[in-house]
Amino acid sequence: MTQQPQTFKPILGEHPHGGKTAVVFFQDRYFRPCTEESAARAVYVEYDDHGQVVHSMVLFGC
Repeated sequence: MTQQPQTFKPILGEHPHGGKTAVVFFQDRYFRPCTEESAARAVYVEYDDHGQVVHSMVLFGC
């Protein structure tokens, strides 16, 4: 079985906007999921204890 390339990175712990966990989703210049190494941008999303989004932002030039 081959392993899928990792297109996101979970970040555990407290975050600046009150989130308990965060995930960074990597995207290429056409907004398709890709690996961190080939990302043109990333979407950072913070979640609270209940899995609700409390903050998100787009990071360019990754």
